[in-house]
This record gives sequence, structure tokens and C-alpha cells, in this order.
Amino acid sequence: WYTGGWITYSHSMKIRQLQIEASLLKTHGSVSQWVAESMASQSLKLAQVDASIGITGIAGPQGGSLEKPIGTVWIAWAIHQQVWSSKFLFSGDREKIRNESCFIALKYLKYYTLKSN
Repeated sequence: WYTGGWITYSHSMKIRQLQIEASLLKTHGSVSQWVAESMASQSLKLAQVDASIGITGIAGPQGGSLEKPIGTVWIAWAIHQQVWSSKFLFSGDREKIRNESCFIALKYLKYYTLKSN
């Protein structure tokens, strides 16, 4: 049920590997609704699968700002050309934020998969 995935921390990897538009990254930053949705959509297309997830966030311990504090995570789901996304603000250390992001991503993947059928 799992085909593969990409880990693209840097802008250049998002652009090269997932073909994310550089203008999205420049305008909105990596941690944004638009980038998460583009990551999910591009993953769906490039992997030629029925469902995909895009996660982008700030897990810390550095990197947060007033606008996007540590724990800010955007998760997007793409299923059969439909895309949903949500912003989350998780608390805890880096490991906890990353684990919670994965848990929520998979939980909602199940929900959206059932909803789209």
C-alpha cells in the first residue's frame, strides 16, 4: 500500500524532486498551505498513486517565528485529484511534533479516503 516518498527539507529539493514552483516558496515560505498542497498534489502525480500526503512544518528546536512558531505544521492530502489541507500547532519537543504530525497525517488519510469513495 506504500509506494514511496520524498524527504525534501530544502527549497532546492522541493523544486528539483517534487517540482514545486519556486514562486510558491518565495511568496509563502516552505511552511504554508500552498506548499503543503503542492507537495501532496505533485507526489500524487509523480508517484502515479491514488493518494498522497504533504507535510511541512517547524519541529524545532530552532526556526520558529512569531508568525510561524515551533510546532506549526501544514498537512495536505491529495486523493484522486482532490486536495485538503489543515494547519496544526503541536507542542512538545522535535520528536513529539514529528510523531504527532505523522499520526494526524495517517489518521486523516483514512478519513479522506473513506470520504472520497
